[in-house]
Amino acid sequence: MKKSLLLALAALTCSHSALAKEDVIFSCISKSGKQLVVTEDSHNYYYSYGKNGRPEMRFATDKDMEVSSDVLILYHKGIEYMIYDFSKYDVGVKVSKNDKVLADTKCQKVLVGFNSY
Repeated sequence: MKKSLLLALAALTCSHSALAKEDVIFSCISKSGKQLVVTEDSHNYYYSYGKNGRPEMRFATDKDMEVSSDVLILYHKGIEYMIYDFSKYDVGVKVSKNDKVLADTKCQKVLVGFNSY
């Protein structure tokens, strides 16, 4: 009885990300071959960037972010990540800090975009 109670308690304390279903809202392959993926659940956006299956960076932000039909802006540790999908040939992520562009990574192939072209 105690063992089953402990197992039930352990299951309840699992992390939110392990229990939440994430939906892909944006995904592309950069010109350098790295994958950019943005997923969401009911509370957060999740940003992931790096080689397929081995992201170099992954973070979560709450859903109180700026979003439009072609731009999603996420903030993490004082850095702005603007994921954009302006046209079939202008898709990527611009990374900035204090209005200084740190990187502007273009997508070579869009897997899941904000817009359909």
